[in-house]
Amino acid sequence: MVEFASNPLNTQLLNSAMLGANSAGANQRISALAQDRIVQQLQKDLDNYSSPYSTKINLLNERSSKLNDLKFGIATGQKAIEASTERFEQIDGILFDMKTYLEKAEANPDDSDYYSYLHNEAIKKLNKLTDKAGFGETNLIGNNGRANFRENFATNSTSLKVSESGRSLTLQGVYLGTDDFITDENGHKWLVNRTANSIQAYTSYPKESVGTEVGLSGFTLDSFDDATDTATFTVDGVQHTGTVTRGGLGIMNQHLYEDFSTADGRSRATADINAARQKLRTNMALLESQKTLVDQQFSRVGTLADDLKAEEFTLIERDLTEKAAFQRSLSIKATISLQNLSLLGNDSNNFLADFN
Repeated sequence: MVEFASNPLNTQLLNSAMLGANSAGANQRISALAQDRIVQQLQKDLDNYSSPYSTKINLLNERSSKLNDLKFGIATGQKAIEASTERFEQIDGILFDMKTYLEKAEANPDDSDYYSYLHNEAIKKLNKLTDKAGFGETNLIGNNGRANFRENFATNSTSLKVSESGRSLTLQGVYLGTDDFITDENGHKWLVNRTANSIQAYTSYPKESVGTEVGLSGFTLDSFDDATDTATFTVDGVQHTGTVTRGGLGIMNQHLYEDFSTADGRSRATADINAARQKLRTNMALLESQKTLVDQQFSRVGTLADDLKAEEFTLIERDLTEKAAFQRSLSIKATISLQNLSLLGNDSNNFLADFN
C-alpha cells in the first residue's frame, strides 16, 4: 500500500476520487486508471525480461548447424568411395572371365578369334562398369565423361573439408577400367573404336583425326617388345613403329595380343591380366584406407554435433523453466496488485461516504 500511495499517478487517482461528483463515478475512475497502471507495469516487466541462456543457445545452434553441413560434405566423400569399392567383386569377376577366355583359346586354337572377341566385349563391360561408379560429380575409378579421357586416363580426385578449422582430406582417384593407344613415329595416336571394331589415328582425340578409320582386320602386329611396350605394326599396308600407352589396369585391346592366335600373344595377355588383378587389389586397399579416414572424421564430427545439440536442448529446458518461473512471479504480482486495488476501492467508498 505504501508503494501504491507514493506513486504520483496513484496520488492523482486519490485526488480524482475526492473531487468526484459521486462515490460510484469516482470509484470507477480509480479502478480503471489503476488497472491500466498495473497492466502497463506488468507488460514492461515482461518486455524487460532477458534470458540468461539465449546468447549461448544461439552460439550452440550456429555451431551445430555448421558441423552438420560439414558432416554432409564428408558423407558425400564416403558415398563416392563406396560407389568405387562396391564394384570390386564385379571388376574382379570380369578379369577372371578374361583369364578363362585365354585358357579356352589356348585349348582351342581354332576358336581364338571368338575368344579374342569375348575379350574385347569384356573390356567394354569393364569400362562401362567403372564409368558408372560415380556419386554425384565424383567418379574415383572411371571416366567422368571428359572428351580427352582416352588420352590421359585422368580420374577425379576430390578434396573434402573434414574439420571446423578447414583441414581437408584429398580422395585420390585411380582408373580401374582399361584402355590403350599407340603413338607412332609421326606423333599420331592410334585408338580403337570397340563398337565398330576399328582403329583410327588422331593428332588430338577425339576431334582431330588423321586419315580414315580402318577395320581391325586391316591391322597387323609385326612385333612387340614387352619390356618397353614398343611395337611395329602395319595398317592397310603401311608399316609404323610406336609406343603403347596403357591406362588403368593395363590390359590391352585384342589386336595387341594378336587376337590370341599366337603363343606370344596369349602369354602377354595372361601376364597382363594377372598383373591387373593384383593392381586391382592394391588400389582397392588404398581406397578402403581412405574410406577408413573419412569414416573416422564423419564419426568424430557427428558425435561433436550431437553433443552440442544435446547441450543446446538442456539450456533451452532451463530457459523455459526460468521463464515460466518469472511469468508465475508476474502473475503473483498482478494478483497482489489487484487485491490492493480492491482494498483501496473499499477505503475510498468509506472516505467518499463521509461527503454524502
